[in-house]
Amino acid sequence: MIRNSIESYIENVDEFCTKRGLTPPGVYYVCKEGLTTSFTRNDSIRSIPRVKYVSLDNYDSRSLKKMLKKGFGAMFVETKLHKNQIIIAVSDCSVSNYKGFPAVGIKDWGIYTYEYSEDKEDWVLVKSEIGGI
Repeated sequence: MIRNSIESYIENVDEFCTKRGLTPPGVYYVCKEGLTTSFTRNDSIRSIPRVKYVSLDNYDSRSLKKMLKKGFGAMFVETKLHKNQIIIAVSDCSVSNYKGFPAVGIKDWGIYTYEYSEDKEDWVLVKSEIGGI
């Protein structure tokens, strides 16, 4: 479900860019914070095309400092369980350096709601919302 939500969000961004005559991002960064370690080790999640994972916890690393200096976009993924639904929020944020620390600003978001279907014995996407500032 997390993989499907991330891929769906990327498809929406690519489609939006193409319609506007813009070049879609070549690489999408997903922030590891918010994902459990089992998700980032999972082959299904790690093998999403054009996705790289970054951690803002290690803001002393040279590569992250370099990225923060220029600023970059990163997706933050949050998962919640509510009654018989799993809600996955994907927030596209701008990340930059502010007084030596990462600063995050939300730009766009997607919310994907899955509900368990006893008939199909699987989780089914029941609602998809895309929005932005």
